[in-house]
Amino acid sequence: MSRKPDPAPMRGSYGGVITYATPGTQGAHRYAMRKSVIIVLLTARTVYADCTYRNGYYDPGLDGACVAETMAPSGCPVHFVTPHGQPAAMFTVHRGAQDVTLPATTSIVETIGVPLSLVDPFDCDCAQTDATVPFDRQALMLTGAMAGDTVEFAPGHLDVSQIVAITAAGPCPAVVWPTQFEVATQCDRCPQQPPSSSSSCSTGGGGDWLGVAIAIGLVTRRRRPHGRP
Repeated sequence: MSRKPDPAPMRGSYGGVITYATPGTQGAHRYAMRKSVIIVLLTARTVYADCTYRNGYYDPGLDGACVAETMAPSGCPVHFVTPHGQPAAMFTVHRGAQDVTLPATTSIVETIGVPLSLVDPFDCDCAQTDATVPFDRQALMLTGAMAGDTVEFAPGHLDVSQIVAITAAGPCPAVVWPTQFEVATQCDRCPQQPPSSSSSCSTGGGGDWLGVAIAIGLVTRRRRPHGRP
């Protein structure tokens, strides 16, 4: 079977965020943009409470921390889900216009099996199989997190950013873990071999005919009387 060609680059996007910022200093401008991004993302996350991973031929991995909540009281753990065996989830704590480093402890609550339909992006027929993929439910404890902080996880192959806002201290709510999982894979089928042509006008024949025509033209030109065009 022939090798798969490099697929065309992906066009468009799977999601987007429109940000607005008021004029001001460069730091204030970045803070305003970040704040507007977080507000939009938190609103969208409550509507689309699932974990959609996107990969493909060039980037076939499966990783990223999918958050279980978009807000957590100060002093309460932040919950998220990752594919089993993924390295430690990367995250950044934003405080105003700055990033802060806080003592953090991550623990695995439990490992679950998620039924998924997976596509092999390297297969010429884009073979699809059903499998049970293990995911780890995890809890992140941050020491010193304050109301107004935001925790932004590296999304990996997730199609949207994963952000949790820290609110004022209070009772820790019950965890509502994500239940909707999906892996969207871009896969291009291999080109099929075109049927062989039965026409007598092959490429080689065309080249021979052209060579004979050129030779005849040269001979005819040499036989013309001198002085005639």
